[in-house]
Amino acid sequence: MKIIGCYIVKNEAEALSRSLASIKDQVDEIVVVDTGSADHTAAAAERAGAKIHRFPWQDDFALARNFALDKLTGDWVVFLDADEYFSAETAKNLRQVITAQGRDTNLLLVQRQDVDETGATLMTLYVPRIFRIDK
Repeated sequence: MKIIGCYIVKNEAEALSRSLASIKDQVDEIVVVDTGSADHTAAAAERAGAKIHRFPWQDDFALARNFALDKLTGDWVVFLDADEYFSAETAKNLRQVITAQGRDTNLLLVQRQDVDETGATLMTLYVPRIFRIDK
């Protein structure tokens, strides 16, 4: 089973490094779609071993997402925003949870906690972040 981490980013060098570090040992490949960064986002992605694709921002996230999906060759994708990351505890279970899914499962929700600068949880919600790739 091949699991791919995927990001659509622009000017996210600092945040992206943390997120990439949280999944790099749990996925088989990382794909980063850069929509026009002027900072060191591409360099941060390269350091993590990501495959980088450039896609000019067209004021339409769906276009960028569909471009990214066309670049993926695997079984599952973990889509994250650059400022999202998995805790070490969650990351170490990622592959096991994905592998345990039956053929009828196509989407997994991930618990997301929005926290402030002090680390206090502001909000907890479940978001669709892990999808089966069906090409």
